[in-house]
Amino acid sequence: MKTYKAIIELKGKLVTPLMGDTIFGHIIWGIARHNDADFVSDFISNIEENPLVVSNAFPSGYLPKPILSNIRDMDYLQQKKLKKIKYIPEEIFFGNKKISSSSILEHSEKKKQYKMHITGRLRNTCHRLTGGTIENQGLYEIEEIWYEPSNTTEKTPFDIYICTDLEQDTLKQYLDWAFECGYGADSSTGAGNIYVKEIIPIEFPKEGNRAMALGPFVIDDNQYSQLDLLSNTILKRGKLGDYFGQITNPFKKPIIFYTEGSSFSCDNNNCVYIGKLIKNIHTDNRIVHQGWAPVIRFNEEEYEKI
Repeated sequence: MKTYKAIIELKGKLVTPLMGDTIFGHIIWGIARHNDADFVSDFISNIEENPLVVSNAFPSGYLPKPILSNIRDMDYLQQKKLKKIKYIPEEIFFGNKKISSSSILEHSEKKKQYKMHITGRLRNTCHRLTGGTIENQGLYEIEEIWYEPSNTTEKTPFDIYICTDLEQDTLKQYLDWAFECGYGADSSTGAGNIYVKEIIPIEFPKEGNRAMALGPFVIDDNQYSQLDLLSNTILKRGKLGDYFGQITNPFKKPIIFYTEGSSFSCDNNNCVYIGKLIKNIHTDNRIVHQGWAPVIRFNEEEYEKI
């Protein structure tokens, strides 16, 4: 299995965060728009044997901050600063460097990070009979995400990491199809306008006493203690896209995911991704959901099992 870095450019706002499982869904729908039903059915049927594992998108040159086991040596103000950091420079993970909370603070202060702005926009629910706004709860707010790059370019670059056996050209085509109609909510009004710039092979570190997930993932209950997992969780309520969302119940069953940045012990040299493909997520058993995430290995300084 190969690992690729896809460099994409965001040309405006987002309403739906760039998360691996959602990007995976867009890839599947892109394939479906350009191929017949049999091709898509075969692709999904074989995907457990030949996984397509997609990470979240991160500001170019950054990776998530890993959840570490030991921050006892930090005072309150340091811990407060650490909590505010979402992404850290990717070079921290390379060159056989040891990672600690102190080194994360040090590197993050040296390099200017991307700024993310979340703004609210009011929407209204129309009364189908009168054409006006519904009186009770007719107004609601949605969040729009804007990224401000560190330079003056009009496009904001992001990195997506993908583990797959697909050829590079094929993967590029699938990603182009995935974003051709925009990404996520409000794509019809300009949100999620994404251009796939290039895809390049990448080599992650092959050694380390820990590994970090690069996107949300799901594991079986009995794996939690075996992995010595340090994590946060998020509840996601997936929704069908494209024409399926118009002809059938658009909502998937809710899923609890472990989040990006979760870390775990990794003794396996073939530690490339974590998680599983989620089935039985909808009344239509053809529908699946990505519960995989690519991982990157690292050495945590003075790692303690807790």
